[in-house]
Amino acid sequence: MNMARATDQMLTELNRRLKADLDLSVSAATVLAIIDGAGEPITPGVIAERAIIAAASTTSVLDTLEKRGLVVRRPHPTDRRKLLIELTPTGRNAIDHILPGIHRLEKQIMDALTSEEKRDLIHLMAKVQSGVTKVAEQPAQGLGGPRKVPDRLHRPDPEL
Repeated sequence: MNMARATDQMLTELNRRLKADLDLSVSAATVLAIIDGAGEPITPGVIAERAIIAAASTTSVLDTLEKRGLVVRRPHPTDRRKLLIELTPTGRNAIDHILPGIHRLEKQIMDALTSEEKRDLIHLMAKVQSGVTKVAEQPAQGLGGPRKVPDRLHRPDPEL
């Protein structure tokens, strides 16, 4: 839960800064960065996969970015059922503007750690992500089960 809380705090701060600067959401900035990083036009499906968001959410973000003139949808040259997404010059300017600030913010946050701690954290987070991936591949199970209530809560034994 501490990891989730730290992530939430980081995303909240990033969102606050993106809104103040270019009135973009973290999701919109992520999608712009994914398109930019691809180096060529890509499909909405690839964007959704790389952003780890639902196709419907991707469509909504792309609609917003297209209305703002940051991306353009073009027909796929060989598959009429698909579209390709690419940055407009305005979109390229936006991502060129915000990426250095995102990296600077990340560095400021991570400066609380030593170089060794940063390496350890990256290594440990890779392990956590691998564990999450393995769990996510299993069928979903309910969360219910017996609880060992800590003594500090002074609850009577439920079996009495």
